[in-house]
Amino acid sequence: MKDNEILESLKRSIDEAPIDILDKIKNQNVPKMLRHDDITRQVKKKPLKSIMSIASVAAMFLIVFFNFQQLRIPDNEIYLDVNPGIHITTNRKDDVINLEGINQEAMELIEAIDYKGKNINLVTEEILDELLEKSYIEAEDEIMLLSVYNKDRDKGRDKANEINKVIHDKLDDMNLSPILLTQALDESNTVVEFAQRYGVTVGKMTFIRNMIILNPDLIMEDLVGLSLRELIAISQETGIDIESIIEGSDIERITKPEEPIIEEDDDDDDDDDRGSSSGSPSLIGEARARQIALGVANGRIIDFDLDWDDGRPEYQVEIIAGRYEYDIEIDGYTGRVLDVDRDEIDDDDDDWDDDDNDDWDDDDDDDDDDDDDDDDDDDDDDDDDDDDEEDDD
Repeated sequence: MKDNEILESLKRSIDEAPIDILDKIKNQNVPKMLRHDDITRQVKKKPLKSIMSIASVAAMFLIVFFNFQQLRIPDNEIYLDVNPGIHITTNRKDDVINLEGINQEAMELIEAIDYKGKNINLVTEEILDELLEKSYIEAEDEIMLLSVYNKDRDKGRDKANEINKVIHDKLDDMNLSPILLTQALDESNTVVEFAQRYGVTVGKMTFIRNMIILNPDLIMEDLVGLSLRELIAISQETGIDIESIIEGSDIERITKPEEPIIEEDDDDDDDDDRGSSSGSPSLIGEARARQIALGVANGRIIDFDLDWDDGRPEYQVEIIAGRYEYDIEIDGYTGRVLDVDRDEIDDDDDDWDDDDNDDWDDDDDDDDDDDDDDDDDDDDDDDDDDDDEEDDD
């Protein structure tokens, strides 16, 4: 078929088509689309590289924020009592974020310590160096109290044990073996309030509170000014079970009596054990008895005697420590502390210092002079009586 014929055929078909078909198409009901399909939806896809960049920035921000919080948030509150009371705060990485002296001695002691950002073990060693340099740790059996607070009590106890080891390792190298007592603290706003009021650490105040719980006759105002050694002596004197309120591997050194010393005695002297035969217990000696007594009350010995009670030796020691006078009885064989009496010294009483001793000596001299004068007067009276008798004769 030629092109002209094709065109002619198409023209006839158009002319013969119904005229109103377009109008019918326009008037038909068309269902409305409720949502886009794959053809009508037009979404611009973001590049994968851009999404990954945003996610990386967000992750970095979270990491930095988390680490920053780790460094700032307190985790352990550590209290070290010797005589100075020291408060140490660490974060979750065991870095020290705060170091505080509770009393004046402690404030002066920590001035030279640069603690920020250092591990707790290193700072503990630096504190020990300062305590040694300033002679706060001198005795071989120095008593120290280490207290740790953590929201997780088990973590607090573990941290106390860790620092306990650091302290012992440090002092053992110097031939010092302190009695280190430890305790894991519980949260108590009341204890914190009283500690601030009386100027002591939360650790020491917790120890005092527990003593009062076990013995309600004790008075807080009488205890807060005492040393650890004095507090332990009062615990022993009043029958407090100290093992129920304190921990530490050294606890037996203050609660367990020493074993008797059994040794051969080939000497014929009978003044040391009252005629005891070979193999019987021997005396612990005056030096050891003095050491034990000073371990109970760290003060000045004003009287020391060895007495025998029903054939058994007892050392009687009197000590002045602070505002108190202690009478201590010690078993002469075992070294066990048998009894401790503590009396408060009145303000008007003599404080037993050198000046007062001089005053007491002066008083004695005055008394002697008075006695001499009285004697002279008596002699004069006697002479006068004799003269009178002669006159009568």
